[in-house]
Amino acid sequence: MARTAREVSSTGLYAITVRTNEAVFEDEEIREYFSECCERFIGEGVKGLRFLSDKAEMLIYETERGISGDMKSVMTSFSRSCNRLLQTTGKVFADRFKSVPVEDAELEEECEAYLEGRGEVPRPFVSARTAAAKKAKPQNASPVKKTAVKKETAPSKKEETPEKPAAEEKPVTQKQPEVKKKRNDMPTWLL
Repeated sequence: MARTAREVSSTGLYAITVRTNEAVFEDEEIREYFSECCERFIGEGVKGLRFLSDKAEMLIYETERGISGDMKSVMTSFSRSCNRLLQTTGKVFADRFKSVPVEDAELEEECEAYLEGRGEVPRPFVSARTAAAKKAKPQNASPVKKTAVKKETAPSKKEETPEKPAAEEKPVTQKQPEVKKKRNDMPTWLL
C-alpha cells in the first residue's frame, strides 16, 4: 500500500508527533538533548514541545528546507546521539513522524495550551487509531456485558477392551547390529 503525500500547510505551521520504540524520553538528559537538536536544526521555529515516555509532540514552523528536511535532520542527529548515550544500536524511532498542518489561529492556541499542559488533547495530536475507535463506538452506548458460554460436549463412549493376562508378555531381547555379508564378486573397499 502506497503512502499518502504529506499535507502542506499554507501557514507553514505543523503539529508533529514522533514515536520511539522504547520509553526513551523518561530520561531527563535525553529529553534535553532532543530539545537541543530541535533548537539546532529548526531554531526559532519550535513553538512548543511536550514529552511523554515514548513520544514527543511538537508545534513547529518549517524552515526553507521544508518540514521533511527539518525533521530528517533532527531525527537522524538524535538517533545517533541517543544510541551513543544508551550504548545501543538500531532504530530509535518506531516509524515516520506524523504531521498535521495547523491552518487557523484557534487551533494553534489549542495546541500551544496542550503542549504547555493547560488544555485537552487537540485534534492534530489525536492518533488516527484513537479517532477511529471513538467514531466506531457511539457515546450513548452501554457497555457490553460478556457472558460465559459453556460448551456442551457429547458424552464420550468408553469402549471396553478385554484385558490381556500379564503372563503372556514376551521377554525383551537386545537386537544385534546387522552385519554386511561379504560378497565374492565385489572388492572389500566397496562394502
